Amino acid sequence: MVMASLAALPSTSVAVVVARTGAKGFWGGVATTAGVVCGDLLYLSAAAFGLVSLARNFGPVFVVVKLLGGAYLIWLGIGLWKSAGPATGLTAERGGKCAHAAGFSAGLLVTLADVKAIAFYAGLLPAFVDVEALRTGDFLALAVVTILAVGGVKLLYAAFADRLLRSRAFLFPRRFGGKAVGAVLMCAGLWLIGKG
Repeated sequence: MVMASLAALPSTSVAVVVARTGAKGFWGGVATTAGVVCGDLLYLSAAAFGLVSLARNFGPVFVVVKLLGGAYLIWLGIGLWKSAGPATGLTAERGGKCAHAAGFSAGLLVTLADVKAIAFYAGLLPAFVDVEALRTGDFLALAVVTILAVGGVKLLYAAFADRLLRSRAFLFPRRFGGKAVGAVLMCAGLWLIGKG
């Protein structure tokens, strides 16, 4: 419940999932969600295998990941801005393997650079789970909960964004959709770089 609640809070990962859904359709959002979930699973593994102090003291590595993640989002946003076509999620055939890899990478980098994720897995998770007493079965159960909670919430955002973009009630001029999605990604990248 706590994990799903934290995943549902508006954040950079939510903005990236929604923006990638707008750019590449629902499956673009799914690929980005998969990246977010993989990032969470990496932090869960770090907590479970006693690497919490490493995650807490990421130091220079965390700064590099944060800068790379922000730069990557800005680069994706610039690409969408320059394409200046209609909101790409409005058509059925979107992306492909390369686009999905880009979405996955964006989700992974955003999660690895997320202070909220580090705080949860390094600080809050041990308050609920004795990570030092975890057995393989316990870890697998936590991994399933992580996939369902984090992935489920992000997929709901992707489904909602896709449905909104496809609805006739969507009043935003479709010819500016690609620029809007690009702007969201660029802003998310700048925010990721600038946040402490």
